[in-house]
Amino acid sequence: IPKKNNTLSMGFGFVQMSNPNTCKLALRRVHNSTLNGHVLEVKLSRKVASATAKGSDAKRKEVQGMSTERKNSKIIVRNIAFEATKKELKQLFSSYGQINSLRLPKKFDGNHRGFAFVDFVTNQEARAAFEALATTHLYGRKLVIEWAKNDNNLETLQQKAQDSGQEPKPKRQRK
Repeated sequence: IPKKNNTLSMGFGFVQMSNPNTCKLALRRVHNSTLNGHVLEVKLSRKVASATAKGSDAKRKEVQGMSTERKNSKIIVRNIAFEATKKELKQLFSSYGQINSLRLPKKFDGNHRGFAFVDFVTNQEARAAFEALATTHLYGRKLVIEWAKNDNNLETLQQKAQDSGQEPKPKRQRK
């Protein structure tokens, strides 16, 4: 998907197919083909349904071989190209589920620092993004995706405050 007013590709794209058989055929024909000197990696992108859908969670885990060990819904994305914007990252990750927050820390000069935190509504959505985007390139840079430490819950903050002898500071609201 080319960025607006720029010919530099973001390094990914989405195609919606009207027929599952056509989709399978396109996957077989296009995967590992070459376009403008770049080898294409083509995968299915499955938007994860909410956990309230009857039986879908168990079926999804069975189909994708997911383990239930990881209860975290937050991932850290490293090696982000400096051309990438928060909007583009949100577009990429929201394909795999609903995002609670996407934080792209900035330097003093206003540019981002090359990494982001993406917090999904459910751990299933985070897992889907984690697995699907593990080999994704954005603006020519391979994204490095890892599980973030999920230590910003109320109990953890209270425990840290007790250990340090301070009162916990309330989480600031971003506009």
